[in-house]
Amino acid sequence: MSQNSVTTLNSGASVKYQSALFSTVALGASVASIYFAPDESINNLMILSIFIFVLGVPHGAIDPLFAQKLLQITNWRSWFKFILIYLLWALGMVVLWVTSPVLFMFTFLVLSILHFSRDLNSTTPFVTKALYGGAVIVLPTIFHLQRMTDLFSMILDPQSGYLVGSVIARVSIPWAALLVIAICFECQRNRAQAIEISALTLMAILAQPLIAFTVFFCLMHSLRHIIRSKDFVGVKWSKMGATAAWPMALSAVAVLLCWTLLPNRGDYSKVLQLVFVGLAALTVPHMILVDRVKYPVSI
Repeated sequence: MSQNSVTTLNSGASVKYQSALFSTVALGASVASIYFAPDESINNLMILSIFIFVLGVPHGAIDPLFAQKLLQITNWRSWFKFILIYLLWALGMVVLWVTSPVLFMFTFLVLSILHFSRDLNSTTPFVTKALYGGAVIVLPTIFHLQRMTDLFSMILDPQSGYLVGSVIARVSIPWAALLVIAICFECQRNRAQAIEISALTLMAILAQPLIAFTVFFCLMHSLRHIIRSKDFVGVKWSKMGATAAWPMALSAVAVLLCWTLLPNRGDYSKVLQLVFVGLAALTVPHMILVDRVKYPVSI
């Protein structure tokens, strides 16, 4: 057996364990949400933000490895060009948020659905992948419409937030129904994946929206991307860690700087804007880069 075959098998096994971990936590969050209603304080938002930064952001910090392999970057000029374009895309999202909040939100949400859909294996039908990718975005409006509208309003403005929330709510029930059909289909095709989609669906419907997003983003999207990336770029864990270290350090400096300059740091909406818009700014260039890659790994 070749070294590449062994690497792929190891990656596939890691994805199975990761899938089981996510499904267990997601189901736990779903059950807990029935009995406990976490308060939506600034302290809880800060805790979730720390989880997102520590467990979620690192999967984007290994983008230099993707860029080096996909774009054949070999010298400082090509690195400078890549970094400049990356930062311009990030800045463009911030400008779009300021100038056209509704367009910013819908653009980011659609891109996120397409990007999250890649978490499922490459043999999954596109419709199932799209439904899965949008679950954590669309389904919370079934039982948490007011909270979702409030979150969108704090990130954008009250009028824009109501518009975005109402549009998403209109498709939430059909979206859930189609997901149930997709799960039934997956039960025949890939039971492990059916469990994973079921766990995400329940959590997205029942759990508090920010908790559901944090669990999905950290334990599904980020962790799965890191596992698959190791297989794709073909480097050791130590190399991935060393590569991610400097983007993470720069991101930490940027966050601390923004936090220092942020007015009314005790204001829930200001902190939410910092987290969400900052995440969107970093995520869009990451999506554009990584979504050029098709993952052949199955679970």
